[in-house]
Amino acid sequence: MIFYIPLGLIAVGLAVLGLPTAWEGGVVVPISALHGLSMLDAAGATLLAVGGTWLEVALVARLPRLGFGPRTLFGLGVLGGLGAGLVIASVFVADGWWVVGAAALGIALTTLTVVALRDLRRQR
Repeated sequence: MIFYIPLGLIAVGLAVLGLPTAWEGGVVVPISALHGLSMLDAAGATLLAVGGTWLEVALVARLPRLGFGPRTLFGLGVLGGLGAGLVIASVFVADGWWVVGAAALGIALTTLTVVALRDLRRQR
């Protein structure tokens, strides 16, 4: 249960962010010359941020039980950190590297989540 609620929030946040641009309305908060945040974007980003933070806190709490070695944890940390950095930086420079960053961050979080869910099932 501890993982399903944040995963649901992430899924709903991604669905809201994926809605057609015709539904978004005007820009409420300009970020750069080419990017701005609409109310719909703000709602999706908020759901994504809350769900992602909740998931990461739950994963960090279970991290000692997951049995990863130091090199694996370091690699996942670097992958996730670089991914998050690329996503944040690409908002300000308006390039397509956000896709690479989102994929890297997604791979790191998915790996940790799958292993944590397997660990929960073993404990039952």
